[in-house]
Amino acid sequence: MTDEAVSPGIRATVTSAAAVMIGVFSIVATLSSLDFKEMGVGLASAVLIDATIVRAVLLSSSMKPLGDRNF
Repeated sequence: MTDEAVSPGIRATVTSAAAVMIGVFSIVATLSSLDFKEMGVGLASAVLIDATIVRAVLLSSSMKPLGDRNF
């Protein structure tokens, strides 16, 4: 059950949501105010790190060995 849920779940939800958020925050980073630029770059970086390292790598690598104990 877990093996069937991990990969499609991450691909369908996390990747799409992260792509949208990175795009929006990147647009904020192009604004003229330095505060907005810093916020846009910081948030886009945080979402990218969260989507790639935390959710795609750490979450899936911990869910597979745990099996049904995840739920």
